Amino acid sequence: MSDTIVVAFSNQKGGVGKSTLTVLLASYLYYEKGIKVAIMDCDSPQHSLVGERNRELKTVSETEHLAQMAHELLTKTGLQPYAIMKIPLEETMFRIRQYLSGDNDTQVLFLDLPGTMNNPNVLQIIFSR
Repeated sequence: MSDTIVVAFSNQKGGVGKSTLTVLLASYLYYEKGIKVAIMDCDSPQHSLVGERNRELKTVSETEHLAQMAHELLTKTGLQPYAIMKIPLEETMFRIRQYLSGDNDTQVLFLDLPGTMNNPNVLQIIFSR
């Protein structure tokens, strides 16, 4: 049994800052507090966190100054970026169980859920233990 804490962010509507809060909290815990985190981006169909991570990696690789800053952060902390996984909403419960039973050292697993709670999959995730 995993000791990983699972935190899900959801709301009755989109555009309220769930994804922003998810990334800010995960980054703070990981880079400032040394807590091992991962994010499951379950916000189908846009998966905005996965898209943003890909855009950031591209921008860093194409911008010398940002590449240098990323290298300095890696050298200083020894930390690679935390995982952001693209998970189809309907597979979320299965993938959470699979992830928690696997070989990982994640202390906090964040779920970025869709911007509407009127979805049976979202309700199942929120009410599961």
